[in-house]
Amino acid sequence: MTESQMKRLLLDVLPYWNYQIVKPFKQQLDKNISFEMYCFIKIMQLSGKALSISELCSLTKLPKQQIAKLSTKLVRQELIKRKR
Repeated sequence: MTESQMKRLLLDVLPYWNYQIVKPFKQQLDKNISFEMYCFIKIMQLSGKALSISELCSLTKLPKQQIAKLSTKLVRQELIKRKR
């Protein structure tokens, strides 16, 4: 399968994925946890180690300010611990 064919296939699947999987999943999340927070936590869990802000930026493709803001929210909710 070529890269172009793969992209086309993914674009065909994304609407189904969004309405059949992502949207119902988001509705099941705790009101204090956004889908982005959930994904952030899962990335950290799957890494199996403590991650630096730079590592999180690299894995999520989010800017440092957004990572810092998101991690602060998660620390306040006691969903993650900050290591110094």
